[in-house]
Amino acid sequence: TYNHAKLNIRIGVAIISLLALIIIALIAYHLSSHQVAPLKEMFRSLGHYSNDWINKQEIDYYQLKSLISNTVANEELLKQQNETLRHSIRNGILLKILYGISVDKEMQMVVKGENSLFYYNLYTLCLLVSEKSVDLDELKKDIDKSRQRVISYCLNVEDMITAIILNHDDDIDIDEWLEEIEQIVNENHINYYGTLFVGNTCNSIDKIHKSYKVARRLIDYRIENYERNSTICYCNELIDMSNIIYYPIHIEIRLINLLKESNIKTIVKVINDIVDQNRERMGLSLGNARFLAYNLIITAARAIESINQEYDCFAAFLRIETLEEVEAILDYVKDIYIDIIQIFDDHKNESDNELMKKIEQFMDQNYCMDNISLSMLAMHVGKPEYYVSRFIKKNFGENFLEYLHRMRMNKAKGLLDSGLKVHEVAKMTGYSNDITFRRTFKKYEGITPSEYKNVLLGHQTK
Repeated sequence: TYNHAKLNIRIGVAIISLLALIIIALIAYHLSSHQVAPLKEMFRSLGHYSNDWINKQEIDYYQLKSLISNTVANEELLKQQNETLRHSIRNGILLKILYGISVDKEMQMVVKGENSLFYYNLYTLCLLVSEKSVDLDELKKDIDKSRQRVISYCLNVEDMITAIILNHDDDIDIDEWLEEIEQIVNENHINYYGTLFVGNTCNSIDKIHKSYKVARRLIDYRIENYERNSTICYCNELIDMSNIIYYPIHIEIRLINLLKESNIKTIVKVINDIVDQNRERMGLSLGNARFLAYNLIITAARAIESINQEYDCFAAFLRIETLEEVEAILDYVKDIYIDIIQIFDDHKNESDNELMKKIEQFMDQNYCMDNISLSMLAMHVGKPEYYVSRFIKKNFGENFLEYLHRMRMNKAKGLLDSGLKVHEVAKMTGYSNDITFRRTFKKYEGITPSEYKNVLLGHQTK
């Protein structure tokens, strides 16, 4: 009886333990399903995965970490792309406003909506003409920091020309502010060298285009004003046509390029054309002819700055002051341009001689490399491949490969003279096999290397 009771107790304990294990398993399954289900849902929302694929997977920490990291990275990339797109759309709208192109309804919301481009009621347009590029983002930051209650936008509208749209309140002294901007540009943007051309201040977005046209017209003229030492030109200065000359920035750029090309014939034609334009537009008095000559000389001086040379403009100005006829002044300017071209030619010859030495030195040291190439040579001398290729053709009378093979053949003949075998010479002169070497030698020397050695041996026997 005791043993029977003991057995019943053991069976009862086993049954209770089994039931407890089943209950624990059910509770664990219930809890785990509540934990895994959100993770699966997260996979569905973050990734491009099908339900069947997700149901078959085991969700672990590393999968989730990887998925979240990829999502964060994609979000950052998307933010950058959106910012770039927003910047491009904004610039597109501003250029439309600048050029007087009608803005559609969607763009009107950007211009005048809740997050509009402009906030204040006045607009001033000025054009910054600089010989070198200006960092537009940095320029905008500097301008916006200079005053409170202002908005500025900077746009590239043409080579060397940057448009600055200033949106401001009535209480801003625009002349004083423009002088601050001029100072900011000179101090913070070292590449700047030029002038601010200021259009009319207007009270409507629709009138910005007219202000741009006025400023753009200003660029075509140079204003003589000895009382004001400033690089800011205002539209009202065009009223008095007696102290201005017509000399557009694109003409100056063209003259600079022609000087670098040593094209005196076209330079003379361009100068004659600009003189005729001034005669037709406002007449060319002796004073205006001198002022035009000053500007043409300054252009020439700017041109040779590119080769780190200087020209004594002051001495030329003094000479012009002694000339009493317009034609004599213009002839003197043309003589100066001829002198400047000579400076360019001397510099070019000096540079060409230096480049020739570099090429010859590199080829003499590396002709034996079997992988020598034009790109390696161009990289060594610091010039583009096309430039080096044309330079070799012009100065050596043959292309790069012909120049290389001829140099190798000259070296090969010296090695053959020393008694080395053909296959040894082939390897020493950069040929991977003696077949190519023999063929090339025959092409350039008219005989095979073996025949050359025989001829050499015959001469030595005699």
